[in-house]
Amino acid sequence: MYIVVLQAAVDVAKSSPGQEESAGKGGGVASGNTRRSSTRVADKAASRGGAVEPDFLVQNVGRAGKGLFVVGYIPKPGYVVARMGTSVKAKRRVAKTHVRELGLPHDACIDLQGGDFSYFDHDFIDRDHTPDWYYMNHACKHNCRMIIRAGVVCWITTRSVQNEELSFKYDEPQPAWCVCEAGCFAEKWHHS
Repeated sequence: MYIVVLQAAVDVAKSSPGQEESAGKGGGVASGNTRRSSTRVADKAASRGGAVEPDFLVQNVGRAGKGLFVVGYIPKPGYVVARMGTSVKAKRRVAKTHVRELGLPHDACIDLQGGDFSYFDHDFIDRDHTPDWYYMNHACKHNCRMIIRAGVVCWITTRSVQNEELSFKYDEPQPAWCVCEAGCFAEKWHHS
């Protein structure tokens, strides 16, 4: 299955800075298919002298389940690597009920810090169509961060990345969710 990097996601990242809300994710494991951005789009951009868009790949990462990887090079911070299809902000109780009624994992919601609200992806309706953002794992030494601009939840790079797993820092990770190297606070928490 192929996806094309959405121009709307790039437009959101380039838009004038809106109100960004701080959020955290519960991480986890889900079933899903391998997805890549269209190589046809990358070939077309390269033939016109433009930048080649990186590919994105979902693959197994061991104890953390699956992870989202970039195949290629993203030279600078601020590149949108994933976004919710249709971000819906709701009271936490309403969002949790919504994902439970659809049979989705409990961590299919993004909880906002310091409040009683969560975001869920209205387009995430079953486990057979798991969005790429769901596969972004926790890492203390992360290379992405989550932002909310103009009501759209998206993940952007915080540095250049090349052929590596894309990760961000969850607010309250469980030890099994961490894909960090030795020395990670989740590992220390696990052994304490």
